[in-house]
Amino acid sequence: TRMVVLNSKKYVLDLIFAVIAVAYGLRRLYSLWTGAAIRVQRSLDDAKADIGFTANGDLDTVALLAFVGSGNGFVTTWYDQSGNGRHATQTDPARQPQIVSNGVIETQNGLPTLFFDGADFLSFQGVHDQLWSLAVVGRATGTNQGFVQFGAVNQFGSMFVEAGSYRARPTLSNAATVPFTAGEIAVLTATYGATQTNIWKNGAIGTPTAEGGVASNAGSFIGVLGTFFPLNGNISEIIALNGVLFTTDRQTLGRNQGIYFNISVS
Repeated sequence: TRMVVLNSKKYVLDLIFAVIAVAYGLRRLYSLWTGAAIRVQRSLDDAKADIGFTANGDLDTVALLAFVGSGNGFVTTWYDQSGNGRHATQTDPARQPQIVSNGVIETQNGLPTLFFDGADFLSFQGVHDQLWSLAVVGRATGTNQGFVQFGAVNQFGSMFVEAGSYRARPTLSNAATVPFTAGEIAVLTATYGATQTNIWKNGAIGTPTAEGGVASNAGSFIGVLGTFFPLNGNISEIIALNGVLFTTDRQTLGRNQGIYFNISVS
């Protein structure tokens, strides 16, 4: 049981009642998480360091730039703030998403973000229940690009862009869809229910599909759908939760993400 006091200082995952499966962010998402946000490797000498948060819960960009300097910084680990230890990692330097470019932090709407160049991805152990929900803050520059895939392609759920639509696919070829605009950064939310999957973009619901979710406990990917649909764009936040979000929880999460990332969410 989680008690919510709306007028106190809370992080977004303290404001909803769903059980967290995985949570990756460049801000503090959950008050019980006391670790870092990311582990970064710098181009100067390949040294690595954990980068945490400021007192306000934002990414500590001062520490990030002090470590990376005028070179480039790449993410080797995106820490799972759920407390479940499902950290997303990449050991190959050629496939690590970028957080600093020539001494300048990668940003979208003025906030830090991870940049994926079409070859980058992170791997994690994707665990969620049969009924589950997914929230992604991301940007794709074109079609046939993936944000997150649980298990192998067409296996346990994904969020991606294809044929002019953002798509939430529960298992096979069917997917819930909502219109896509290349280059925009959007708040995307999906619920994978027993017999239907829904998707919302910036709070507006799309077209559902009559296909339900299945439970996952498998090797999974951020920035690519297995070996398909590599992302050339950005991801700022990924949160997966067990159960289909109640309307109030879904709206609380989406509006919080919209306010923080300067995206208009209805």
